[in-house]
Amino acid sequence: MALFDRKDREEDESAKETEIERSIRALGSKDWEKRQEAAIRLSGAGKPAIVHLLKALNDDNALIRTGAAEILGTYGEPAIPTLMKLLVTGKERVRDGAARAIGQNGEKAINPLKEALESDNYKSRRGAALALGYLDYLGNEITQLLVQALLDKNQEVSRQAALSLSNMKWVPANNRQAALFFYGLEDYEKLSKTGKDGVIVLSADLKNPDPKTRKKVAQTLKKINSDDAAKPLTVLANDSDAGVRHAAIEAIGEIKDPRLLPYLVKALDDEDPSVRVEASWSLEKSGWKPSNNNEKARFLMVKERWADLVQMRENAVPTLVTGLCNQNPAIRIKCTEVLRAMGSIGYAAINDAMKSSDPVLKKAAIEAASRIKEKDSLSAEKKKTSQKEEKESKDESLEEQLKRQKASMAPKDTKTEEGWMRRLQACGIEGERKIKLAKALSDKNEVVRSAAIENLKQSGIITTDCLLYLLLDKKDNVRVAAIESLGDLKSTKAAPYIAKTLTDKNLNVRMASAHSLGLIQEPKSIPSLIRCFSDPNRELRKEAASAVSKMGNSSLPYIKKSLESSDLDARITALESLGKIADPLAISLAVRMLNDSEYDVRSSAVITLRSMSDQMFNALMDEARRLRVQGNVIEKNGIIVVLAGIEDLRAREVLAEFTADSNEKVRNKALELLGGEAVTATVKTPAGTAPGKAGDDIDKLISELKSGDVMVQMGAVEKISVLGDKAIKPLINSIDDKNPEFQNLIAEILTGMGDPAVKSMIRELKTGRPPVKIILAQNLAKIPEKRTIKALCEVLYEEKDPMVRMVAAESLGFIGDQQGLEALIYTVNNDEDSRVKNAAIISLGYFKDPKAINTLITVLDSKDHFMCKKASDSLKNSGNEAIPYLLDAMSSGTHNRSHIAHALEALSWVPETERDIIFYLAARDNWDEIERIGEQAIEVLAELQNDKDPEFRASALEMIERIGGDASVQPLILALGDNSAPIRIRAENALLERGKTVVPYLEQAVADTEAPNIRTFAMKILKKLES
Repeated sequence: MALFDRKDREEDESAKETEIERSIRALGSKDWEKRQEAAIRLSGAGKPAIVHLLKALNDDNALIRTGAAEILGTYGEPAIPTLMKLLVTGKERVRDGAARAIGQNGEKAINPLKEALESDNYKSRRGAALALGYLDYLGNEITQLLVQALLDKNQEVSRQAALSLSNMKWVPANNRQAALFFYGLEDYEKLSKTGKDGVIVLSADLKNPDPKTRKKVAQTLKKINSDDAAKPLTVLANDSDAGVRHAAIEAIGEIKDPRLLPYLVKALDDEDPSVRVEASWSLEKSGWKPSNNNEKARFLMVKERWADLVQMRENAVPTLVTGLCNQNPAIRIKCTEVLRAMGSIGYAAINDAMKSSDPVLKKAAIEAASRIKEKDSLSAEKKKTSQKEEKESKDESLEEQLKRQKASMAPKDTKTEEGWMRRLQACGIEGERKIKLAKALSDKNEVVRSAAIENLKQSGIITTDCLLYLLLDKKDNVRVAAIESLGDLKSTKAAPYIAKTLTDKNLNVRMASAHSLGLIQEPKSIPSLIRCFSDPNRELRKEAASAVSKMGNSSLPYIKKSLESSDLDARITALESLGKIADPLAISLAVRMLNDSEYDVRSSAVITLRSMSDQMFNALMDEARRLRVQGNVIEKNGIIVVLAGIEDLRAREVLAEFTADSNEKVRNKALELLGGEAVTATVKTPAGTAPGKAGDDIDKLISELKSGDVMVQMGAVEKISVLGDKAIKPLINSIDDKNPEFQNLIAEILTGMGDPAVKSMIRELKTGRPPVKIILAQNLAKIPEKRTIKALCEVLYEEKDPMVRMVAAESLGFIGDQQGLEALIYTVNNDEDSRVKNAAIISLGYFKDPKAINTLITVLDSKDHFMCKKASDSLKNSGNEAIPYLLDAMSSGTHNRSHIAHALEALSWVPETERDIIFYLAARDNWDEIERIGEQAIEVLAELQNDKDPEFRASALEMIERIGGDASVQPLILALGDNSAPIRIRAENALLERGKTVVPYLEQAVADTEAPNIRTFAMKILKKLES
């Protein structure tokens, strides 16, 4: 019998367990009565239900977790010890459930929680802070315990205390409490507004082991308007982490405290390049002036103003010699190049360093001397080769020349160990390391090659050329490793090559390219990244958006054009990129997208605008108020949704202003999102036939496009797209509307309607009204075909309205096709409207073509300062390709040398030869430095006497006269033939002062010269000398 009794009991218990499990599942029902019944059953089940209820605290269903916690709370004081253990050992959801259950025990739970707050185990203290949040109904005692917990040294405890207080809607009683509270919540924006108390709280984290936390401290101190912020920033400026130092230096630059300038100067020598650059920017913004030549040279070195260092001559030598020992190979190379450019002064300094007792300096100087010797040898060989090729080319056919050029450009020995040995040596890698790397990089195993790339990267920026060769590797993994390494090195030289790999067939290569370009932050790569916005892969689009946003406001013109794309993904990705750029213009661009015909784009615009509230809250509120007055219904409803999603009372105040709007829909939307009751409006939907029927009234559909109701508008767009060609002519006619938003919408619809619509748009571009032409010229840029480019070119040649021509010029630059180059050059040279010219100048910057570059150089001669600035910026966009043309122009004597010098500086150019240096110094009007060069400068000064500017020729002549010596006599005689009388007189007087020593030269000139003026004046001087 006992056996049967036991079996019956086991069956009863099994049935009871099944009933408990069913009841727990019922706690997740959406039916309130079912949940209530299940709770009653579980409360009465007693101890057998406890284990199941505790497990239920970790259930995925929030209703089950909440119900289980409430039932456990009814078990009273005996359950508290178990629940307290769960606060320490349980996962996040279990801890929260246990806290809820404890919270139902009222005053009985206070003492155990007080004890937990005193525990040495931070998890106990954290759990207590969580549970106290559910006891807020007990009043002030609970609040005080949590306020005290804000002081806990463990960040997880103070954070939980802050979260509990936040859930209780607690308001800090003073600034000190506010600082602790916002620190716990990690709301650094509000923390920055607590002044001195905020500084005290943040200072506790100056030695936090997490560099991300220390970096956040620096970024927050930057925003605190208090003198007390200076001291902690000086500590962070010496932090061991480069990212923290960078943030501290940036903050010091922002607060502009003169006492902190020495820290910025010190940071010019920081081992991290980003810190050095930030320090130089901050010093420049502060208006700082170097107190000595060493400071000036260090500053110029960081700013990569190498030509200015050449100009400093011996004053820069000590800093440059020190730079030869720099850990960064790129700096060592540049210092060597500048010393080489200085000629005898630089060579003497390197020779002295080679005799130094310091072994490190001695080794660095020997390395520099070797590099200079190699560079001089290459220059001589290049000159010899150039002369040979010039001679050969005279006898070659065009076909043979092209074949030879192609062969010279083909990569040689790219895979062999010997080829890598030569390449590595050219990059400054020598000895045993060069041998090992060459072997690894030529290995057939891709894993070995990839590992070697990581090793190669350790040598720094100097390895760029080697890494660029690896972009040609056939294996995806090797290309990815090379791209990532170039990104880590922040190699701006590599940017255009990496940009080309964004079209690689392999997704991982494209992802690595986008990421690396984001690290390099070279603005020239923006157009290539923007093209990725249409890539079918979501992750790549996201990576490209992140990279573009890191370029700051320089990317806004490109993002703007992407927002006008017909591709849905491109517009959404452009908005994602826009959300991370702290520029008020970004807000305006995002607001426009609230009008987009696609729901997903409008939703993305709302998300983007909300994200902007973190960095540009005031600017966003100003834009919302502008829209309240000037916006259309769609924009108003969109910004209302944006404001409703911002957790800031000031945003709700602006939102409340829309409840008084003149439009009923806007008022209702604002009231609804504020939690009030909206007035029910009867919206009469325009009647229409089913989409696709021939009887659709196109005029009615076009009128629906103007509707403030987005759904009506979208419906009209869909019906029009179904009508096809029949809708084109009415749409073209309606584009004459005066509302620019409506015009843009029509143009976008037409852009997506195919060949017949494009033909109609081109025809209307020739015959329409100017406002219509402007809209069409903008939108035809989205269709980069031969016929659209031709139409835009014709606008530049024939259109009378300057605004239409200006937009056409912008569109041709956006397209960037060679077909538009001649029209843009014509516009720069012939258009009389400066706005049109400037647009064409900017567009030419996208063409790395000799014709475009030479046209831009011609613009540098303009007296219009703004136009010269635009040309200089465009030449910078052309990159190193522009340097040879600028050098030719600087030495030609027919261009504005000063403007050319500034353009070269913008390209971080370093003079290669003494001749380049002299031309550069003359362009900068730095004649004293030329005089210090001595007789070596006379040959170039003689060339300068051919300049079109008589004042410039006079300065060159004066310098020849001051340098003196035998070499100066011949240029002085040639100056006798100058068409400027003052120059001739000065040359004559200079020769007379030399006395009879010049007689042989004058006699030779009389005998040999064919220039009558020179012969006449030479004879005149000879007679005076004889008498």
